[in-house]
Amino acid sequence: MLDKSKMLASRMGDYIDAARRDGLSFTRFFSESEFAAAYALAEKSGLLFAAFGGYDDAERKMISLCDYAMPESVWFPITALAFDCPRGEITHRDVLGAVMALGVKREFIGDIIFFDGVCCIFADTSIAEFIMRELTSVSNLTVSLREYEGKIGFKRAYEQMTLSVSSMRLDCVVSALAPCSRTLSAELIAQGYVSLNGVLCDKKDAAVQTGDTVSIRRRGKFRIGEPVGVTKKERIKLRIFKYI
Repeated sequence: MLDKSKMLASRMGDYIDAARRDGLSFTRFFSESEFAAAYALAEKSGLLFAAFGGYDDAERKMISLCDYAMPESVWFPITALAFDCPRGEITHRDVLGAVMALGVKREFIGDIIFFDGVCCIFADTSIAEFIMRELTSVSNLTVSLREYEGKIGFKRAYEQMTLSVSSMRLDCVVSALAPCSRTLSAELIAQGYVSLNGVLCDKKDAAVQTGDTVSIRRRGKFRIGEPVGVTKKERIKLRIFKYI
């Protein structure tokens, strides 16, 4: 059986071949970890390419590949489906579970977000009509889906904090974020509990930069902000944004 990286490379190869043959192709939605590898393959293809997930701050994205013009966001086969949802009644997991219970594969579904009393599901256009017709309840809530054509009034929420690290090595940063000892942070990294920019990273000395995201299983996901000074012990003070 092919491992996940080889399967992804094979899928991207098919999308690239289709773009060269037909002039334009679109992938399905990639998770954050898949996207990093897929994007690197798109860069090597020699084709023009772009990425979009239905709105500017999307985490799950498609990649378009084209041999004649830079792809625009309006070209992407993404449909936003929405239903009214009082805040706190259901969760992301509830919605995703209900959609996948219809037999829809995860790669056909992008982000699921909540804003202004609405739940919005970004779906591959090829499957959107089916979801809109068949999804009638989520958890104990009866829902009526519609295409959402308004402005996406969603802002990703963060808890802002300032932490100090001895260096910008991954083990040092994880130690501050978890929080835990350097020894334990190295173990978390070695055991595959840590992702850097969506990709599992087992190198404790990997360099972390401003703008990077660090995810620690069961501890949360963090975006690394800019340095804001140094402590008296010459540790680097970092602005950190924790996803909430």
